[in-house]
Amino acid sequence: MSTGAKIVLVIVLIGVVLGGIFVIGVGNQVISTHGEYTASVHFADSVTTNYGWTSTPDPGMIFVWADITMTNRDWSSGISNNTYNWKCEAAGIAYSIDSVTYSVATEHPYQLVEVQKGGTGTWTYIFQIPIGSDINDVKIKWDSQPLLDGKTVVA
Repeated sequence: MSTGAKIVLVIVLIGVVLGGIFVIGVGNQVISTHGEYTASVHFADSVTTNYGWTSTPDPGMIFVWADITMTNRDWSSGISNNTYNWKCEAAGIAYSIDSVTYSVATEHPYQLVEVQKGGTGTWTYIFQIPIGSDINDVKIKWDSQPLLDGKTVVA
């Protein structure tokens, strides 16, 4: 058995031992068995907060409004919707959430939760990316444990 084959075998065995968390890459798609998310995105020049204030992005930036729906199919300990787990990719750069996420007036206000096994929830996350970015190239990514499959759709 070649060294490369041994390494692959060890990685597969470690994945099985760790309770099936092992994630297999197929092209650009990541396949997992624990949960999924859908991020519906659109651009916004400004957003209104729960306090009635208007918030605008930094100069040269535009807001990406993302309504993210998470589903936990079978991860027994729960999957956190923590804002630190999410990134918005545009033109090869991954951007963290904007602080207005915590106060934006929306049907799906952000609240830190653990989505339990069998549960589903939707929250709004706001990001800033450069003006001129193509909305069709924007991708919302789960950036934590490899528990979720996901897709980004333009609203």
